Amino acid sequence: MKTRVVALDIYGTILSSSDYENAMPFRNGFEEFVKRCHDAEIDIVTASDSEINMLRIDLQEACRKSGVLDMNIFDSFYYLNTYPKQFSQLIEDYGIKPEELFVIGDNYESDLREAEEVGCQVLIVPKYDLVGDRFDFSSIQIK
Repeated sequence: MKTRVVALDIYGTILSSSDYENAMPFRNGFEEFVKRCHDAEIDIVTASDSEINMLRIDLQEACRKSGVLDMNIFDSFYYLNTYPKQFSQLIEDYGIKPEELFVIGDNYESDLREAEEVGCQVLIVPKYDLVGDRFDFSSIQIK
């Protein structure tokens, strides 16, 4: 089944969760990942348990630093404040089957467990918080 929507946890996944000054850019390879998603007509949404207005401020700053991306890369912003995050509303809003949703996060229990249990594709990435982070988002393969 083809991926139609990618849901991204934000803090720890594409933005550093300890970067309170917004000094760090998007994670390595994120721009390429976004380009591939858009070329494949895959929508990208946020799936964060953080308050949306603050999340938007941090994402806008990262987009500004990127010089390539803008906030239009995100089709929707989902505030998922349950533990673990539940994706039923997102799946319903997009009219997709669970297996057409690809969820990416840095914490299995909070970000991915429920998604995997309902049949979504999931990927855990190392937390973007470490000095010398070597993970490259462009290495992610989308089905």
